[in-house]
Amino acid sequence: MMEDTIVSSEPLCVFLLVQSCIFICIMCMCVLIMDCSNSTFLLSSFLIDTNSVSSSFTIPTFNTVKHDIDSISCWLFVNKPLEGAVCHTIFEIEQPPSSSSSPKKEGLYIDSLNRLFTTPKYDYEHYYSHQNDNHNKVLLKPDPIKIGEWLHIKIVYNSLDTSIHVNNVLYHKQQRKEEDNDCSHQHNQKSKYPIRIGDNNTKDRCTLFSALINNLVVSTLRYDESSHLNIYSSPPSYPDKQMSIATSNQFKALPSLIHLLDWRFDNTKVNTFKLEKNNGRSNNQQIIHCHDMMGGYLPYETDEQGYQGSRKDNNRGDNDEKDNVFYNYTFKYWQLVDTFIYFTHQRISIPPIGWINSSHKNGVKILGTIITEWEGGVNDACRLVDGIDIDLNSQEFKGHVFIDRLVDIAVHCGFDGWFINIESDLPNKNYAIKYKQMLEYFTETMHRAVNGSLVIWYDSVLDDGTLVWQNELNQKNKIYFDACDGIFLNYKWNEDMIKSSSQLATDREHQVYVGTDVFGRGTFGGGKLNSYIGVQKAYKHKLSSAIFAPAWTWEANQSSHLQFQLKESNLWVGPLFNNLIENGCVFDNNLDGWNNHTLEKGDVWVTAKNEGMNRGNCFKSSYHSVMSQEIDLLKKGYSKQELDLMPIIYFEFYHCGTGPKFNDFISYQIELRDENHKSLYTDKLEQEIITTNQFKKYSTEIESPLEGVRYIYIEFIGRDIEHWAGHFGPRITSIHLHLNVKTTTKTTTETNCILAEMGERVSKTELPFINHFNVGKSNGGYFINGKQVMNNNKEWINLSDMDVMGCYEYGYWCGSPLVSNSVIYDDSYFGGSCLNVKGKLIEPFNYFLFTLFNLDVKCLNNKDLMISYTFKWIHNQQQLNHSINVALVIKLENGPVNILTDNNNDNNDNNNQQQQNNSSQFNHIFGNNRMMILNQNSDYNTNNWTTRSFSVSKDLLTNQLTIKSIQLLIYNNNNDNSNNSRFDLNLGELNLQWKEEETSKAFIVENDSIKFEKIWNKKSMYNGQDIYDILCHWNVSTATAAASFTMVYLNDKWLGKSFTNRYCISSDLIHHQTKDDDNIVSFHFYDDTYHLISIVSKRITE
Repeated sequence: MMEDTIVSSEPLCVFLLVQSCIFICIMCMCVLIMDCSNSTFLLSSFLIDTNSVSSSFTIPTFNTVKHDIDSISCWLFVNKPLEGAVCHTIFEIEQPPSSSSSPKKEGLYIDSLNRLFTTPKYDYEHYYSHQNDNHNKVLLKPDPIKIGEWLHIKIVYNSLDTSIHVNNVLYHKQQRKEEDNDCSHQHNQKSKYPIRIGDNNTKDRCTLFSALINNLVVSTLRYDESSHLNIYSSPPSYPDKQMSIATSNQFKALPSLIHLLDWRFDNTKVNTFKLEKNNGRSNNQQIIHCHDMMGGYLPYETDEQGYQGSRKDNNRGDNDEKDNVFYNYTFKYWQLVDTFIYFTHQRISIPPIGWINSSHKNGVKILGTIITEWEGGVNDACRLVDGIDIDLNSQEFKGHVFIDRLVDIAVHCGFDGWFINIESDLPNKNYAIKYKQMLEYFTETMHRAVNGSLVIWYDSVLDDGTLVWQNELNQKNKIYFDACDGIFLNYKWNEDMIKSSSQLATDREHQVYVGTDVFGRGTFGGGKLNSYIGVQKAYKHKLSSAIFAPAWTWEANQSSHLQFQLKESNLWVGPLFNNLIENGCVFDNNLDGWNNHTLEKGDVWVTAKNEGMNRGNCFKSSYHSVMSQEIDLLKKGYSKQELDLMPIIYFEFYHCGTGPKFNDFISYQIELRDENHKSLYTDKLEQEIITTNQFKKYSTEIESPLEGVRYIYIEFIGRDIEHWAGHFGPRITSIHLHLNVKTTTKTTTETNCILAEMGERVSKTELPFINHFNVGKSNGGYFINGKQVMNNNKEWINLSDMDVMGCYEYGYWCGSPLVSNSVIYDDSYFGGSCLNVKGKLIEPFNYFLFTLFNLDVKCLNNKDLMISYTFKWIHNQQQLNHSINVALVIKLENGPVNILTDNNNDNNDNNNQQQQNNSSQFNHIFGNNRMMILNQNSDYNTNNWTTRSFSVSKDLLTNQLTIKSIQLLIYNNNNDNSNNSRFDLNLGELNLQWKEEETSKAFIVENDSIKFEKIWNKKSMYNGQDIYDILCHWNVSTATAAASFTMVYLNDKWLGKSFTNRYCISSDLIHHQTKDDDNIVSFHFYDDTYHLISIVSKRITE
């Protein structure tokens, strides 16, 4: 609720009060031009925007006469169709109640079709036509106002009536009864009845969609109608042309079916990634990832262009890591799922472009969502099959106009079909008949338009139209299953239900998707990290699975990014490693597992609810407190033999001070102890950490120099700089410690996770295959060929920039168990991340071999195979230890040969390759398998990264061979296995492609085809002058070459990456220089093998 506010009368002041819990996008030139003699004030301009939960604010005024506000005038600009199917407030005044009645609201309202009303009720009877001088009710639908044009609005509140004028024409006049003017109860007190602008109905999210209000004049003095009409200024200068579809995001929700008819195509904004070929699974059972997260359409998913991603400085002044661009949810286990549904509770959800691109790169189909819920969705549920005019008595499907538009949208935006969720009671059985016809038409039309597309139905209404979830496929809902590509079952099933569903589906069992709600809301198995149970039961009965809201791993995490990664991996592929700290993240807001005492008089450590990272909990110190715990590694499941291997220990925690002075002190000590609790090794800080007002990470690695470790003792000492009683010392949270030791030589298929139940698809079926282990986000800048082109203090996220995912963090491995392999986000060869592999090669293992990607690529017999990989040793590893080497292993099926790339082979024959039955150096790894060991063609360095290139002659390949996987081998050249060697390696690129004949590649971007268009920026509303972004777009003529993406530079500074023929340059980046020093934009065009094929530059002219 909006708070009522009293404003002092000496002098007259006006305040814009915004409810603190609501983010309101009011771009305001905060200059109030007031004329106290006339009690008139002017708010220059502001914006109401639906990016917030509610977009409203109040202007509280006072008066000692009968009226709070006498008149209002402004310019109104509605840029886009309005959200929702209810009436929105533009202006609203709640008049003081009379002695015999409740308060009455008066104002101006607008509905989802941009029609103006004079009552908050959504009812045509309340519309008054300005064409009728007698102001009688007209029972006609009002005409919509024009989008993209300025309207002048005037509202005059007189003693006996209220009149509204639109563009200086009387729109409505409402007479008041005498009792309405009885304001005697005010007794000349300050009024609490302000004007409200915008809508504060947070329940229904009734907000104006991008409405500009300019030159708002509010007066508390009496005006007669004629004098008020003279206040009619010229329209604002802000150019409405530039606020056009060019900057709108087509990949967004539509609030009603009617909006489908107004949806417009923009040919410059289409998906550029086609669905990668997917061999599927041998048993046809599939997994749906149904993405329902925080209402959908989060800022990082829907940036201004829907293409360019988001970026932000790492310097923050808060403790919410989740507010970081980098921390946002991305999904990297694509090869475990087959279909991705973008789900929100808005009527029509068009998937954001980033999710379409990342899905398609990984061979995953993606669907939009159509949903109706409860009573509020009944009308649209009827229109979907009736068309615009609802017909309760008909049994004939007539909703072709809506279905055809839904198909058109899927084709244009490049996604693969629709998920239909009708959770509204239908009026009668006729609608069940019409829905069957609709599904048949929808499915057939969708299949014709998009090869392999899907239309999937949710288990909701029955064959008589009533809404009763069945949690199974039965005769009551089979009518819908038979008419489309599958049914998504509700979550409250049991095993008998899915067994009977499988029997009823006969040969279509795999098209029954058994629902599991990861939040655990009544779902079988309990959801959360037990969600694999539902998948397990579905698989047992030959059914597919639908995992609903798996981003629970992100939403439920009030801790560090590492803890999110652990929860995410536990759900999908099993634990990559375990946090050995008991109660390190304070989830239950207690001190369980910790010993607690003080070094001086004072209090011990306590827990602090909601004072940790991401509004989680934390530990808080008094002025000199100690907390500690001892970890028994044998009880954690490690054997003495594993511990005597002396694995590397990883340790991290987050720290922050407590005000009023935040520069508190924190230190730690870690002791490695034997079975008698005797210290073998101690790691501690030489100096205390000085905290700040935001949480910062501290991390380190510890290597035991001795065998015999059983216990790890950890101790934190906190010291308050104020030295006060109470708890004003440092805060710590997200304490994590794990050992880099693997406990099995198999994959995680023996653990409780989704991977263990369903397995995974291959990552790629065709070449070229170029991968940079880029997961589409970074907290350390952006890199091109190893060179950092964006500051390492910048974090960014771009779902479209995600590479094909592999099994490189959890796949098959053998050799030394003291190795970790994981993605890091502060270094890269191309993009924002790379694969880090580090650990120790120990006796009797002098190697570590693990799978990066599973493939299914048929070899060609008429082209050479080109192979390269790019890596970087960390800490000059190569100079420190020449015995450690790295190689690729390409595993082949239907042949005895594995291809091993190696740079130490001295054979220099003309083919740079040899075959041999065995290599004494590798036979303990590969056994008796015949191997083809390749000598490298070249070895070169770029920005500290080393690239090794190889080739396999077409004479040695046949079309009977299939590339099944790519593995990485790290090995010790030293034959003395007693040499235990530690290493640290970043892998930045893999490149497999067929050698093409040298041709003259014609790639032409005409300089004249590059256009710069000014796009008006909403920051103009508070900056005092018009501000423009620059939209760049270009046409490409190609012959044999094609551009896969474009890097954009401004004055030689890298801006970003475009996957289409457009890029928007923010006004913040444009230098407003003299004509002699214009801004120059350069476009670097790359093909699908990451080769730079053309550079074109052009000045931005005024």
